[in-house]
Formats: sequence, structure tokens, C-alpha cells
Amino acid sequence: MADAYSYALLVELEENNIPRLKIKLVKYFQSKKSNGGDCEVQYENGSRTAVLRFHREEDRQNVLKKERHQIHLEKGVVNMTVRLPEDETTKGAPSDECVQNDDDAGINIPSGPDEHTPAVEFQTEANTGADETADEEKCSTACVLEHFPEKLEKEYLEMLVENVLKDLPDYTSAIPRFTLEVFPQSAVVTFQSGKENTEFVRRCPQNKRFAMKGLSVRPLEVTKQVLVDDTQSFGEDFLRIYFENAGGDVENLVLNEAEQSATITFEDHKAVQKIMKKKHRIQDKEIRVFPFYNSLGKALYGKDKPSLKLPAAVSEPIDDAVWKYLNHDQSAAETIRIHLAKIFCNVNLDHSTVCLSPQPSLLQEKNAKAIVKEWRDTVKSSFAQALSKIKALKLLTDLEVWDESEKKIRQLLLHEDLVVVPDKATGILSVVGLVGAVNRLEPTLSDVAFQINANRVQLIAGSEKDLNDAEEHLGKLLISQYIDVEDSNVLKKPEWQNLVSQLENADNKSCMRIGINSTPQQVVVSGHKDTVERVSSEVEQFLMQNAQVEETVVVKANVIVEFMKKHDTCLEQLKDKVVVNFREKAVCLIGSRAIVAECMTVVQDLVSSLCFENVQVTMPGVKKFYKDNKELFVPTILRETGCLVQLVDDTSGAQRQVPKPVYQIQTPDGVEIAVCKADLCSYPVHAVVNASNSNLKHEGGLAKALLIAAGPQFQDECDKIISLKTQLMAGDCVITGAGGQLCCKKVIHAVSPIYDKAYPQKPSAQLKRAVKGSLELAEKHNLVSVALPAISRNQGFPLDVCANTIVRAVKDYCSDKYGDNTLKTIHLVNNDDSAVQAMVAAARQEFGNLLVSSSQQPLPFKTTSSPVKQAGSVALAPNCLGQVQTKEGLDITLMKGNIENATTEVTVNTVFENLALNRGAVSNAIFVVFHAVTPPWGNGADKILSVIFKECLAKAEKMGLTSISFPAIGTGNLGFPKDLVASILLDTIDTFSRKKQPKHLKKVMIILYPLDAPTIKAFSDEFPKKFPSATGVPVPSSPQSTGPFSKVVSSPGMYETKMGSVVVQAVTGDISKETTDVIVNSSNDDFSLKSGVSKAILDAAGQAVEAECQTLGAKPHTGMIITQPGNLKSKKILHLVGKTDPVQINKVVKDALQMCMTGSYTSVSLPAIGTGQGNAKARQVADAMLDAVIEVLSQNTNGPLKTVRIVIFQQPMLKEFSNSMHHREATAPKDKSWIWNPFDKIKSLFVGGSDENPQKEEDFDIEEVKVDPVSFHICGESQAKVNSAKQRVKDLISKDQGSICIKDDDILHLSKANHQRIVVIQQTTGVSIRINRQQAQASLTIEGLSQDVLNASQEINEMLKSMRNEEELKKKLELVASVADWQYQQTGHQFQSFDLMANFKLEEAMEKKQPNIKRIDKLKGEDDIPAVWDPMPANSASVAITLNAGSPEHTEVLNLFKATCPRNIVKIERIQNPGLWKSLEIKKRDMELRNKHQNNERRLFHGTCVETAAYINEHGFNRSYAGKNATCYGNGTYFAVNASYSASNTYSRPDAKGEKRMYLCRVLTGDFTIGNQGMITTPAKGNVSLQKYDSVVDNTGKPSMFVIFHDSQAYPEYMITFV
Repeated sequence: MADAYSYALLVELEENNIPRLKIKLVKYFQSKKSNGGDCEVQYENGSRTAVLRFHREEDRQNVLKKERHQIHLEKGVVNMTVRLPEDETTKGAPSDECVQNDDDAGINIPSGPDEHTPAVEFQTEANTGADETADEEKCSTACVLEHFPEKLEKEYLEMLVENVLKDLPDYTSAIPRFTLEVFPQSAVVTFQSGKENTEFVRRCPQNKRFAMKGLSVRPLEVTKQVLVDDTQSFGEDFLRIYFENAGGDVENLVLNEAEQSATITFEDHKAVQKIMKKKHRIQDKEIRVFPFYNSLGKALYGKDKPSLKLPAAVSEPIDDAVWKYLNHDQSAAETIRIHLAKIFCNVNLDHSTVCLSPQPSLLQEKNAKAIVKEWRDTVKSSFAQALSKIKALKLLTDLEVWDESEKKIRQLLLHEDLVVVPDKATGILSVVGLVGAVNRLEPTLSDVAFQINANRVQLIAGSEKDLNDAEEHLGKLLISQYIDVEDSNVLKKPEWQNLVSQLENADNKSCMRIGINSTPQQVVVSGHKDTVERVSSEVEQFLMQNAQVEETVVVKANVIVEFMKKHDTCLEQLKDKVVVNFREKAVCLIGSRAIVAECMTVVQDLVSSLCFENVQVTMPGVKKFYKDNKELFVPTILRETGCLVQLVDDTSGAQRQVPKPVYQIQTPDGVEIAVCKADLCSYPVHAVVNASNSNLKHEGGLAKALLIAAGPQFQDECDKIISLKTQLMAGDCVITGAGGQLCCKKVIHAVSPIYDKAYPQKPSAQLKRAVKGSLELAEKHNLVSVALPAISRNQGFPLDVCANTIVRAVKDYCSDKYGDNTLKTIHLVNNDDSAVQAMVAAARQEFGNLLVSSSQQPLPFKTTSSPVKQAGSVALAPNCLGQVQTKEGLDITLMKGNIENATTEVTVNTVFENLALNRGAVSNAIFVVFHAVTPPWGNGADKILSVIFKECLAKAEKMGLTSISFPAIGTGNLGFPKDLVASILLDTIDTFSRKKQPKHLKKVMIILYPLDAPTIKAFSDEFPKKFPSATGVPVPSSPQSTGPFSKVVSSPGMYETKMGSVVVQAVTGDISKETTDVIVNSSNDDFSLKSGVSKAILDAAGQAVEAECQTLGAKPHTGMIITQPGNLKSKKILHLVGKTDPVQINKVVKDALQMCMTGSYTSVSLPAIGTGQGNAKARQVADAMLDAVIEVLSQNTNGPLKTVRIVIFQQPMLKEFSNSMHHREATAPKDKSWIWNPFDKIKSLFVGGSDENPQKEEDFDIEEVKVDPVSFHICGESQAKVNSAKQRVKDLISKDQGSICIKDDDILHLSKANHQRIVVIQQTTGVSIRINRQQAQASLTIEGLSQDVLNASQEINEMLKSMRNEEELKKKLELVASVADWQYQQTGHQFQSFDLMANFKLEEAMEKKQPNIKRIDKLKGEDDIPAVWDPMPANSASVAITLNAGSPEHTEVLNLFKATCPRNIVKIERIQNPGLWKSLEIKKRDMELRNKHQNNERRLFHGTCVETAAYINEHGFNRSYAGKNATCYGNGTYFAVNASYSASNTYSRPDAKGEKRMYLCRVLTGDFTIGNQGMITTPAKGNVSLQKYDSVVDNTGKPSMFVIFHDSQAYPEYMITFV
């Protein structure tokens, strides 16, 4: 070693407290920066000197010549002085005798006296600066052992490594310091440090054992590559950007699709170290990463090596003859085994179904994963290839000469390597062998078989030529013809036997005779050519004419079929010849073809002779009248006119309405794509797609439903297709007629593929082909609309995969046919919610909202009576701010609304320069056709904005679009002045109209956000300036001064209105006590807010809800989560991230309501979001929330939501919500012009007097329910009879019709709720109600069936009476409120007014001098006991009162008992004990205060005996007796949920009479937890909480048993005596 590094230098350092200084010295003095070269460094931490030893003298001298040496650090530099050591003897000192430190792992160490092998190669760079100051590269901690002898076991290698390391200090084999990974011909040893690895590499050549095995060792390079496993779901670009973010710059990325992996090369090896230190999850899927080494050609997996499994064995049936040959010829079998062993396959030939199984060595291969994936297909292909070299020649042999034939063939093959396999049962002799040998002998073998055949003709001639001529001539004269048999039953008929006998014996000449042989499938005619041709024609004609067929005569309507059934004398003559079946709109004839053809003519003539007519009657109640009187109606007309009448459910000519789509969009070339929930059997489209099987047998699911609706002929038509095409393959499509009750013209049958989890690509491709094929088939048959179900959903396809594949196929079809598509409507129709939701999700993913949706709801503007149109203007809607029409005919409308609800053909959206669609209200709302990249406000931005407006208008005109919508572009985040945007936009539209004079574009909408008052004002001011002739409305002081709300009514602490059928309420109270389906909680970003309303909700809901919030809040979310209700009385709690900005409040409320709609919830309670700690202004919050309610309800007019409650905790805030509701009220303002003297009339209010005060007339309109025409089908023998039947039908119906006219001016004052009720009356009773209005007079006409008209008129009169009473009461309330204001004061607050009703009652009591107000202290006096109790006897603490059977109280207790216990009750007694009752009430209030909710009391059962009943009645329950019956859940008093449990003899012990006793108790269960044996009190609610649970149970999820530990928590309310 002294010879290797003998040239020393001494280095003197300025500083010595630099970390990792030795590595920095090595790198510096080995680099060109120091003029140095290969060297070693000796340095002790803390020393100011170091010794360098160079390999070459030249390098030492070059370092000495350099005047200045510096190492650049991150902060500053280290200066060094280099000189020769004073004592030159150090030059030859061996380096291994010097002191070594742990850092030596990074120093080059020679592996032997004559060879220098560096353990780590340090990469040096020419540049200086930051690279020198960075942490130095770590050397490799692994090395590679190579040149293995065969079969070197892993255990031996581990011991060998330990043998090499055994002399290292502190080394012990008990503590493993390395890992070993073995590969074929190599192994990798990984150590904990680079030092150990370096020492191991140095020691290996010196180890005898190591050298004896001939092994070699080398350091494993520091890699810059990683292998990413399981990448099938991710593309190259996705992986590249992910790993650049996670590690560093990626130099190269190679995907291996076969192994579903990727190899990534980084620019810096440090990126690999960074990547390997962390776990990786992409899209919630854990991705495993391993270091990859080029020198190994593979990755190091360590302990995480993916465990591959051998593929499943394959079973392949082969021909029996071939199998016997392989068992006979072992060499041939061995050839196949060797051939398949090359692809890791074992061949088992024990049975004719050969088993092909994988070899375990497969998993040891380098590319094992790819081999496993393709193994099955590769093996099957290779096995088939191997078998193709073997051939089996089948020789059909007569049994009469079987032995002779076998003997001759075996003699022929005596010296051939072929095997004879006889099968006498089938009459086949097989000759099997290699293809070449079999082909060579095939002609000879065939000739031998032919010559030995029993039925042979022997020709004898004088010469070879004559023999050949005779053979050729005979071949031309003798022929056979083959005739297919359509109906094998014909061959069993005597007529057929007679025909065969006649034809065979027709010619006595032997040379002209023929032979007729038949099988069930075929008839063979053999003989002389001329005779065969004649006979074959005759046979074929007989078979065809006598084959049984089924023919159908289709008629216009089913009434014709029913008429023919009733007059079956017409068909009597046919029944002896054919079978006659009557079907829906068809008559079926079954028999031989010739006879059926004759009878078809008879039936068709009969149908033609009948007269048929469709009569439509448009009178209310007709259908109901017919159904009620059918038994009399039909026979009467048949008897009087001879005609048959049938009611038709669907009016002919009137198309069924397509159900409202759940999702709908339109492609640019006009194809409508929609998702609907409906029944395909009644779906009105041209073609319905049926998910069928390969044989078109409609045996279940949708296919069976279609068959039932279509009728039997539907299956018949499918069977005919199969008879022609045999069997269909997965993905094939065929088309048939529909018929029956189906609403479509055609049915397309798509064969559903079966899903294969192992190989999903093939069935997915087949499903895609089925969908596209169905659409192409529809287009081919000139069909315009198609409905598809979730094909293959019931064939194993995951629902999301099925939906995505179908929608993707539809999109591909539309793209392929773009511009040439005659198919205009494609609906995805299913009748279950899960499939519909999956289709919607897939459609949104594929189509999104990129295209204009024809199903978007119009803006929620309600039109009142139309104003008179002015020149250049159009009619105004309530939210319209201005309208004008230019001279060129372009309509310009300025209005308030939401841009995402625009119904124009195109909407303009503004985006930032980076195309980020998540900024700005408009971008968040839509994603449509014209995206305008708009700059922020600044120099020249106004010109760019003008160009944007101009280009959008020009593009819309060029595309042939008729309408366009603009938002107020630039007025939001971009910061444009609002008045400037208004001016530019209006100027551009005006200029465009004048200069371009558009031919297509006819309507421009400018839609302003309703809550953006400054923008609304700016545009409203600018609009009349630009267009003086415009018709406009003044800008309201607050958004939506009028709206869709009905009249707002008030009651104590609540204001209520309606929008359609939905009740909207603003109430004061505690939201945690709400009983609606959903309670909304306004929380923080992670849903952990514990203050204000959120604290009240979470405290009341309980810890389970808090835990669920914590779990869901930690996961990615959209700002909204749904949890279980816990202890609340709702079904769900919807937690949302609270907002303080009105615009954001509006959005979150819309999202919350939309989620309620999606979840089919009927009611929801919301807090006043942002008004608590958010300090948002109550009026702005009220406007934002109510506008959100209006918008959602406008878009979901038939949604499930029926009640929306806004619950306000701070009572004064209710006034702001009331004002906001009134601003959105649809009623006209009150007329306050009349004057009256309240003091003259106030008293008359309370003594019955009244004052007439006409209410101002409101706009009035009642929707008249359209009477759908009812169709009757009439069939008769002549037109005269049909006409007579028509008139009789109308007469019978008219006779039962009635009409009532109600004249009452109060009709004009009916509320919207009354209007809706009148609509409901029409729908339920079938009457028609219309309004007649002449000036100020109004009347209401009711028409329909007499009894229905009478019932409807009574209900409407009651409605008018109730309305008058309400108006009278309202007038009284207002009168009293104007002269008297009763008030109350809460501590610390000002006096507040009672509501109008309370004010009226108080004033009424005072005027009548009947003070009826008192305060009841429930903790004192007699009034704290239940009202139903009887008076208590004097000096009695308790009393038992027997209840009267049949009383409501008795019935209630009886029902509770009988719900689970069918025993006979003797009597029920009410236990009255005021002391115990008061104790229960005090405990209840205390529990409500502590638990912060009122859900604390339950009614439970407790079994007892006669001995203890009197004590319990007097003193209550006593837990001291715990254990008398059971103590499984603690030493307390037990109560059961079900009476049946307490009725057991264990708890309710019978007395001498056999009577048993049980209490129905009121028990304060409060908050509860699981109980345990031995408990003497309830456990604490938390580790540090002082609060305890109130009771324990046997099961917290569904308790059947409650245990309490305080006697005052239960009251024995009723004693039930039973047997």
C-alpha cells in the first residue's frame, strides 16, 4: 500500500469546525480545481491539519505549484496552505496504520497490493460555486457478487458474507448489518453504511472461501434511475410531472406496457434518494418505487419484491384418436413436452382433455411479470401449433366389412410410423400420425376403404381404356341430390311413406330405379340422373307444402280481434284445417304451408269486410265513467248496435311525452344526448335497444319485459333470425319489429358481452361494438331516435365501467358521423336510480357542459300580464332591466339572472390568460362555447375588450347561431370600470347591428348577476342613453323587489310563504331541535368549529358525529360533507364551510339545497349563515339566502324538497328576513289610501261587529287542466252499425255529464295556494274548471261527471268561505294593531311587541274584561301534574286509577303493549303520584340543560310482581334491589324497549290467579353508552370530562335494554295487568 499512495503533502486549514470536511478535501484535491489527482486524505475531526497521499508524484507537484487553495462553502470559503511534511518518512507510511474515522467510508481504498479499486467514484465538475457547498454525494452502500457456480444457495451466500466481515470491530452475526438479494448468476449485498461496503469489497479477494468459489465483487453504482410498479392507470406525461414534483428533473421515462411499469431516469442521483424516502399515493392508489441499476438490468426490491403468482392451468380437449396416438408414440408426446417446456409449461396427457400447467421456474425469469400476463394465450397457441403437425385421417367404414377393412389397413401400415385407432361405435377407422406421412398414404388408404365397402359396383372390361371409359360414363349417369328437411314431422306422416314407395317403384327398369334415404335433417335421392332430377323436384315440393308453419294476420286494433272471437262462426270452417290463435292485434294460423295459405286468404277477406273506427271523446271524466260502467256500457252497445267498443289507454295519434331528462345536452351538429329514468317498454322513440343473449331468448330482465309488452310474435321473429344465422356473437346486433304495447317502431337486439375481470379489454371492446352497431343499425333503417339501456350491466360489468363504455361509444359514434348523422336523438334510459346516476356521471365526464344544453332551465323569471308592445321593443319580464329592437331587427335585452341558466344558443365566458376556469363567478358556473381570454384592467385593455365583444358577435353570426348571452365581462376579478364595460358592450352591439345587418343572429342577452347592484346600476344608466326608445323598468333598491313568493303570512316567531308547492319559513329558535330531514351546519374548513350554532349542533348531536366530521374533514372534500344525525331528530346533518360574503353565501346555500334535491330529502333547516361570528349584515344574508332558494326551486319545479326553514337564533334578526321575504312577494302592494277611525270601531271587533273593507283585486288566473281526449275503438259488420255505435257512446257519456257555475267576486282574491288546490281538484276528480271574468265580476264553471262536479263545487265553496274568514281575521288583527300594541320585556333588553295574533287576543280579553292570562310554575302547585289525571284523594301520596276500555288513553297504552306482546290485557291502571312526577320533571329539566337537547325521555317496559307493585306505586323504583333478576349490564334498574321481553316469567311473575303485571314507564335515558357487569354508576363521557352518561344499554346501535342508576330517572306511569 505504501507503493500505491507514497507522495505526501501537509495541508494547514484556517477553520476546523466544518462538517464533513474530509469528503470536501477528497473531492477538491482529486479535481482539476486543485491541479491534483488520485489521492487519499488522513484527517481527524477538530484538527487544523490534514495529510494528503497522492498516487503519482506529478499530481503532488502540481498541487504545490498552485499558489492558492480554497474550498467554496455555502457561506464563505475555507483557505488552505499546502507544503511538504517536515519528516519525509511519512511518505512511505502505510495508510492502514493511520487513525481511521467513520467518515473513511468515503475514501478510496485499494483492494490489493497491485491493484487500486475505488469503492466509490466521486463525480467532479469543472464549475465552482454552489456545487462545492452542497452536501457531498454519498458513496454506494451496495456491491454485486458475480460469476456464480451453479446451485449456490442463498443461505451459503449469507454465511460467506459474514465470514468476510467476521474480523471487523464490533461486528456480530447476531445483529444483521446487511441484506442479500439473489438473482440468477449474481447477488447484491446492501450494507448500512458506505464504509462497511468499502471494507467488504476490499476484503473479498483476500478471503479464501470467496476465492475458492471463483466469485468476483464490484461496487454497485450510484443510480439515477427508479422503477415504478403498477402504472397501468397513468400516462407518460402524468408520471413525468408527478415525479418531477416529488424528486427532481426527469431526464428520460420509458413505459413497459407488458409489465405495467415505468423506468424513470433523473438528471441528478439525489432525486432518487429523495424519491425513495417517501411513500407515494396517486389518486388514492399506493404506488411502489424501487431503485433501478443499469449494470444489473433490473430493480432492487428488497423485502418488498412483488409476489407474482403462477397463472391458472389450461385444459385443452383434443381428438380421441390423436390422444391415443400420443400415448402410443412416446417420442411424439415428448416432442410436444419439450416444445412447451420452452415457454414454462408442463403437459399432462393422462386424459383426452390435456392439462397444461405452468412451471414454477417461470417466476425466476427476469421478465416474469410479462410472461405471466401472456402465458395463457402463448401456451394455447403453442399447443395448437404442436398438434398441427399431427393428422388424423377418418375413414367411414361399413360394419359388414369392418374386420376386413381394419385388417387390410393395418397390413398396409405395417412398416409405417402410423397408428390405427378403430371406433366401431361410430363406424370410423382413424389413421393417425405426422402430417407428411398421413398425406402421403391418404389416397391409398381411401381407395382401400372404398374397395372394401359393402355397397360397391364392380366394373369388368377387356382393357384398361374401356374400364376407365366405363367408370367415367357411370359417374355421369349416377348422381345423388340432397334436400334439406324444414319440418322433420313430415317424414312421419303416412303420406310421405306412400310417396317414397310410389317413387321408388315407379320404373321397372333396374337402371332407371332410384333410392330415397332420409334422416331428420336431410333426404338423399340417388340413381339415374334424369330420374333423380324429376323425383327430387317432386320430393322437395312435397316437403315444403306439408311443413308446418305459423302465419299471422295483423289488424289495426285489438277490438277487431275481440269482435272476431265473439263472432267465431266466421272461422268455424277453418278450425278443422288449421289451429287458430288470437293475439294482441293479430290472428295466428298454424298448420301445413299449403292449407295455411288458403286459410290466410279467408281471414284477410273477413278482416277487410269488417268496419273499424277510432272515436275520440273530449269530455271530462270519460275514462272514469267508462271504467265504472263498463259491465253495462259495452254489452248495451253490443246488444243495440251489434258493434264492439273498447277503451284505448293511449289516444291514437297523440304521442307519449318523453319523461323529463335527468341530464341533457346537444352536440354541435344537433344530436340530442339525454339520460332519463323511465321504463323502456313505454318509452316513445323510434327504436329501443334490447340487451339480449346470443340465441335471442328473452327469458329475463328487460328482454322479458319487452317480450311481454310486444307479444309472442316478438319471440317468433327472433327465432327465425336464429334459424338463419345459427348463433350470434357478443357485440352483434340485429333488428326486429316491435308491435304489441311497445311505443317504438323497432327493437334492436344487442348481444351483451360477459365481463372478464382477468381480461377486461375484450368485453369492453365488444360492448362498445354493440352500442355503435345498434346506432348504425338504427341509422340504416332511417330511424331518428334511439333509447339504450345499461347493456351488460347484469353480465358482470361493474356499473361505472359499463356506463363509461356505453357513453364513450355514443360519443365516438357522434364524432364519426359528424355532419352526416341522420340519427338526432340518443337517450340513455334505465329505470333504477343507480344506473341513472352512473350514466349521468359518465355523460358529464365525456360531454361535460362543453356544448349548449337544450335541457337547461330558463331563467327564473315569472311573466305577469303582458304589457303592450311598443315600437322597437319586446314584452318585459319582471327581472328585465331594458329591451330594444334595432332597425335591423336585432333584439337586445338587459336583465338580471344567472349566466349558467341562459337558454341562448351560445354563452360567452371570460377566462384568464392561463385558461384557469376556476376563478370568477361566471367561470365557476359554466364551461361553454366561446371562451374569451380577457386581460386585467390596464393600458389598452378597453380596446381588447371591444375586440372580444366584436369577435364573439361575428363568430356567432358566422356559425349560424340565432342568440347569444354576455355576462358583464371584466367587472369582476379583472377590475374594469363598470360604466366603461357597459358603454363598450352596448356600443359594439349597436355598431354590429348597423354595419353587419346580421341574417342569423336575432337576439343578444346581457345578463347581470342579481346581487351585483353597482354593475346593475351602471348598465341601467347606460342602456337608455344608448337606446332612447328602449322599454325599461327602474332599478329596485334591493335585488328582486318582486318575485315568485306567495303572500307572506306571520305567526308567533315565524314568517311563512310558498313558492309553488314548497313552503319557505323564517323562524326563531334552536336549530338543533329541528325535525326536518336535513339540518345544515355552518362550520370551518375542517368541520371542527365549536362555537355559535355549530357548537350547539355538534354538542346536541353527540361525539359520534364529531368523530365522523373529523374523519371526513381530513379527506379531500368540496366544502360540504354529510354525516349521520347522532342524537338530533333529523335524518342527516349537512356540514358546509361557512361564508361571510353574500355572493359566496348565495352559492353555498344553492349547493346545499341542490344536494338535498339529489338525495330526495323533503325538508331542510338552515341557519342564518355568516351572521354570528362572521358579522355579516343580516339583510344581505337574508337576500343572498332567499335568492338561492328561489333559484334552486325555479330549476327544480317538481323536486322532492317541500319545506325550507331558515332558523334564526337572534330574534331581532327575524325582522330582516321578513322584509326580504316581503320584497320577493308576488302580491301587489297594499292600498293604504282609505281612512278610518279605529277608536270608533275597535270595540265592535270584539263584540262581533264588522266593517266592510274591499280588498284590492290581484292579478288572477287559474290554470285549467286540459282534458285529454279519450279514444274508443269500435268494430262492426257495417259502417251504418259503427255510426250508430258512435252516437250511442256519445249519448251515454253526455247523459252523465253535469255543469255548475259559481258566481262570486271573491274568486278574484283566492291565493296561489287556492289556485294550486283547484288544479289538484281537476286532476283528482277529472272535472274541468274554467274562469269567466267580465270587468269586476267573476264566475267559475265546473264541468264533468255530475257527482264529481257536485263534490268539486262544495270544496270550492268551502275554500271561498275559509278565505273570507281569514281576510276578516286579518283585518281585525291589523285594526287592533293600529290602536294597541301589547309588549313584553326580557331582562336586559328593550320592550318588544307581541305578534299580531297575541296582540289581538290580549286586547280582546281586556275589552271583554275577561282576563284569561296566568303563569303556571311547573315546579310548584297543582298545575304541574298532567291534565288527564283525576283529582287526588285527600292525604294520599299515590293512587291507581283504572282506565276505561276504548278511551284514547287506554287505546294508546294498549297499542304500545300489543306491538310486541300478543297477550290478553285484564286492566290498565294509571299511577298518580305527584311527588314522583315532580322529581322526574326536575331531573328532566336538569338533563336537558346538561345535554343541550330534549331527546332524553323514552317510554319503556318493566316487569314486576304483585308483592312489589304497591311499593313501586308509592315510592318509585329502587336500584338497591338490583340483581334480583339480572345484572348483566350493571347494578341498576332495568327497562325493556319491547313489552314481549318484560312479559317473561322471569320479570313478570304470575300471581295465584295466573295474572301478571308490567309497568309502562317514562324513563330519562338521555345520553347512553354500553353497559358492563358490576357497574354501580354510569361512566364518564370522556377521559377528563366531569359529565357522565345518563344510562347504559346492551347495544348502542339498536338498544333493547336500558339501565339507570338514579331512582328519580323513571316514573311508573301505567300498570298493565295481563294473562
